[in-house]
Formats: sequence, structure tokens, C-alpha cells
Amino acid sequence: MARTDSPGRLGRVGTEGRRRLTTLACLAVGDRTGGSLLLGSLLVYAIGWQAGITILDTYAVANGFVAVADGQLHVETVAFGPGFETPGMHYVDGRYYARNYGQIVVSLPVYWALEALDAVTELRVAIAGAWSLCLVWFASTVATLRDDDRIRTAGSVVALAVFLLNLWEPTPIPEGTTPLVALQLVAMVAAATCVVTTYRLLRRVRSYRSGLLGGALVALGTPVAFWASIPKRHGMVSAVLLGVAYLLYRSRTTERAAPLDPATLRAGMYALVGLFAWVHAPIAVTVFLPLVVIDAASAPRNAPRDLAVIVGAFVLSLVPFLLTNYFISGNPVQPPRLLPAADSVPTGTGSQGTDGVPGGASGTGGGSGTGGADGTGGTAGGLDALLSAVAGAIAVAGPMFDRVFGVYVRGFDTVVSEPGRVYRVVLVSTGEVAKTLPGSVQRASNLSMLESTPLIGAALALPVGVVLSRFRGKVESDTDSNSGESETVSTDGGSSVHSRGRLDRNLGRLRRAISETASPTDAFLVAVSALLVFVYLPRLPVQGQITMRYLTPLYPVAVYAVCRHRRLGDELVDRIRTIAYAYEATVLLGVPLAVAIVLWFRLGEAATFDALAGAGVVVGSALALATVVVLATNRGGGILAGLVGVAAGTATAFVLLSQLVLFHYGIHLLPLVQSLTEAIRLILVRMTV
Repeated sequence: MARTDSPGRLGRVGTEGRRRLTTLACLAVGDRTGGSLLLGSLLVYAIGWQAGITILDTYAVANGFVAVADGQLHVETVAFGPGFETPGMHYVDGRYYARNYGQIVVSLPVYWALEALDAVTELRVAIAGAWSLCLVWFASTVATLRDDDRIRTAGSVVALAVFLLNLWEPTPIPEGTTPLVALQLVAMVAAATCVVTTYRLLRRVRSYRSGLLGGALVALGTPVAFWASIPKRHGMVSAVLLGVAYLLYRSRTTERAAPLDPATLRAGMYALVGLFAWVHAPIAVTVFLPLVVIDAASAPRNAPRDLAVIVGAFVLSLVPFLLTNYFISGNPVQPPRLLPAADSVPTGTGSQGTDGVPGGASGTGGGSGTGGADGTGGTAGGLDALLSAVAGAIAVAGPMFDRVFGVYVRGFDTVVSEPGRVYRVVLVSTGEVAKTLPGSVQRASNLSMLESTPLIGAALALPVGVVLSRFRGKVESDTDSNSGESETVSTDGGSSVHSRGRLDRNLGRLRRAISETASPTDAFLVAVSALLVFVYLPRLPVQGQITMRYLTPLYPVAVYAVCRHRRLGDELVDRIRTIAYAYEATVLLGVPLAVAIVLWFRLGEAATFDALAGAGVVVGSALALATVVVLATNRGGGILAGLVGVAAGTATAFVLLSQLVLFHYGIHLLPLVQSLTEAIRLILVRMTV
């Protein structure tokens, strides 16, 4: 009897295991479409994956990663870069510390897995094999969604062919770059999460097709793809912002009880913000301030039990951040970013941050007696140490909050008093582009938001189009009501009834307009976007921004705003095929044409970027005009869809040209891509000599 029941018991265990894995996958990506978007994004981002450093302050994060992997917080040896005095490195009590420790700790499991994989096989071959397996998985998922086995077969054949080509010349990865590869892989996953979260949010707010379109546009039509394989925080900021917005929406909808209650969803929002403070505290504050106001004002209920769950989750999420700060500086609320820079004299008088965020140490410096031999340090004395830490935190909290709110005030003043700066950052860049030889890492290239992402032309024109649309609707409504009034009003009683009816209709329109344009999720995204502009605008443009990288989270928000708008979103969803055909034509014809022009006319980086900037402005301006026309006249939907596809294709062309032609800062992880880029670089170098 026992033998008979064993297979059944094992089958039930297997079924339960698969059910739990499916539930976990649904929580992570939502459904099969979300999973396909995640895989597809990773496949695209890996094409430009190079094992190298292109932004100087990445040296500090990479060296900090090596230190943490060795079991300490302070950096003793320089594994990457020229020395300790690189941007992003800080000096406390004779020791050097990095920043973004949350990013470092999250990447540690990936590093250990890569090290274990490297001990078994060549890491570059393993990465090539993983890429091909992801392609097979992606093709299988799409085949299931489309109910077409030919997609699975074609994807498998292409994956096998690519893997064999990658095996043709798999030169090894340079020694000691595994920490950097781990940081890059986590950055790519964060960027792909932005795509999935945009899809899930738009699917719930609008429709499945709106979510699919929005996710694809974020993946292919924004600089998220450019920064995906660069281990900066920008993808993480975008992922956290969209994740909080998604949970905020879920906690306000009728389906919020499945599978989590509103209090749990709200606790998840604050936990995300608290954990992100471990990566970048100033931006976590920028997300937290509008969140707490909007959440408290729009919550279904604020019962004591719910508030206790939310506060508890938020406090627990802050523990890693507070402990790391205490171990480094002796002050739990003073992150490394606000400590003296490594290239300054550690006098405790403060310094200016190097990453576009106001920095400066307070009078407390690095505390007294902090930073022990094991990198954790701390003062002796038990309760006395705890009390002194609390007192120090209170003493520095006031000036820190003054600096935070002062940043927003200065940013608002810049928007009002320096419209020229807004013009250069958002619309047309006027900064010089350094002329460098192909393969150089000394870059000073900058593009405005519109030049790097023509899609935001639609988002910028959206308010104008909405105003014109409302004005047109008001004129038509007044005309209809006047004609109706002349026919029906004959007595005083009838006139009053008609007036009350018109008042009720106007109030109903107002309520619908508020619910459509000012939901808690929309208000949160608008508020955070405005605060991010206030934080960074006074320091932009600066060298090496390329796509105004500090404002990267605004690109997915712009895509969300366009797809979220009812009329504009419907026009685009009804013409997804037009968008796809325009995108394919732009990429398949535009990229080879651009490479041919660069080779034929021997264009350098400056001229190439000027051409890309001009194309972005032209396409973005045309898209903005089409958006206004569609919203104001209800005509031109086909032209609008075509321009959206061209705009997304232009952004993709910029990413491909940058990663395959212009920017060579390390060895490509896919050998096939490395061979292609080496051939292009060889031709460029020979033509420039």
C-alpha cells in the first residue's frame, strides 16, 4: 500500500512545488507577457554589454564591491581605477569608503554565482550559452502566447546558430572583472524590471495592449537601454519609482484584496523606499516626501493597525542603511555620500558631492573612533555609544533636512529664473561635444532629453493638446446647450430644472476629469518627476551626461503618461501594427544607413552626435505637433502612430550606434558582438589615420 501511495504523494508534492513557483513568478513578472518582456529586455541589453568602466565614479562602487566581498566596508586595495581619489570615494578617519552599499550587497549573490560558474567553465562561454537559452525561453513564451509553434522552432534555430558563432573565438574575460560583471548584471535586471512594471501598471490602469505597448516603448525607445549594462543607479531609481507607483495603484483598486490586503501593499511601498535609501538616500527622500502625503490623503483607511504595519515595515527596511552609516561615520543618518570626498582634505568642513547631488559633511566629520580594523568599527561603551549615536543623529538631522529642502527651492528658482537651462536640458543641447578618436573613453558627450528620446515630444505636447481638446469640447458643449435651451425653455420652472441639470452635468464632468487626470498614482509620478527636476536641474548639463542620465526615471514616466491618456492611448493601441512597422523600418534601414554615412564621410564622434541630435529634435518636434493635432481635432491617428514608431526606432538607433560604433570601453561579453565591433572600429581607425 505504501508503494502505491508513494508516486501519488510525490506527484502532489511536485504539483504543489510548481504551483508555488508559478505564484512566485506571477508576483515577480505578473504573467507570461511580463516574463517575455523581461527576457526580451535582457536579450537586447546584453548586446551592448561590455566588461569595462565608462563613468569615473563607477570605480568607487567597484572597489567598494571588492572590499565588501572580502568582508569589510573600507577599501584597502584599489582593484579598479587609478587610485583612491576617484569620484564617489569618501575619506573617514584615515580610511576610504565607497557609496551605494545597497547596490553592492544586492550584487554579492550574483558575484558568488559567477565565481562558481567560472570555476566550472569559461565565464564568457557560459554567458553566451545563457543568452541563447534566454532566447529559446523567450521564443517559447511568445509561441505559447501566440499559439504558434513556428516561433519556438525559429527561436531555437537562431539561438543554436548564435551560440555556435559565439564559440568560434571565445577569448576569456580579463582577470579580475567578475565583480564588475556582477554589478552590470544586476543593473540590467533592474532596467528590465522597469519594462515589466510599466507593462503591469498600464495593463491595470488601461488595458493589456496598452501595457504591452508601454513596456515595449520603455525597453526599446528610451535611454533605459543605454544605461542598462552600465552599473549606475539610474535603472534602480526608475525600477523603484515605478514599483512604488504600481503598489500605490494596487492598494487603491477594488481588486486589491487578491492576493494582498491594502496595508500589506502600502507597507511594500515604504519598504522599497527604505531599502533604496541604502543605495541613494537623497533620492529615497525625494520619493518618500510626496508618497507619504499622497498615500495618507488617498488611503482607503488609516486605522492604527494598518499604520503600525506600514511604519514597522518602513523602519525595518531602514535598518541596513542605518547600520552601514553607523559603522562608517558613527552617525546612523549620515550616509557616505555626505562625508568628505577622498580627493579633499578631511577637515570636517564639508565637500561638494560628485554625482550631481548636494553633498557635504557636517561638523561631526566622521565621528570619533569609528571604523575598526574589520571595517565595522564603533565606539565602546554599550549604552553610552548608543546614546551618543542618537544625539549625533539628532544634531545632524536638522541641517541635513535644511539642505534637502534647500535643493528643491534652488531647483524651483532655476526653473523660473533660467529658462535657457531648461531649454538646453529638455529640448536642444548647446554644449560642445569633445572630438575623440574611436575607442577613446574620454567622453564629454551630451544630448538633451528630446534629442536622446524623441518619444518625450508626445509627453511634452500632452498638456497643450489636453487644453485645446477641453476648449474644443467646451465650445461644442456650449453650442449644443444653447440650441437646446432655445427650444426647451418656456417657463421659469423649466428654466430652473434645465439649469440644475446642466450644473449636475458639469459637476459630473469635473469629477470624471479629476479621476482621469489626478489619480493618486498619477499625482505621485508627477510630483516625484518635478522634485527630480528641481534636484538636478541647477547642475545640468554637465560633462558625461550623454542622455541627461540623472533624469532617466522621467523617460518611463513620459511613456506611461502617453499610453495612460485615454484618447491618445486608444489611438496608439488601435494602431500597434503601424507602430511596429515604422519602428522596424527605422531600425533596419536607419542603422545601416547611419553606419554607412559615418564610414563614407569619416564622421567623428562630434559630427555623429550632432546628426543624432538633429534627428531626435526633428522627429520629436513632429511627434509633438501630431499629438496636439490628434487631441485637438481627432484626426491624424495613423501619422501619430507612425511617428511613435520612428521615434522609438531613432532611440534604438542611438543606443546601437553608441554601443557598437562609438563607445568602446571594454570587451563585449558576447564574442559575436565583439567581433562585429572590432571590425567597425578597425575601419574607423584606418579612415581617421
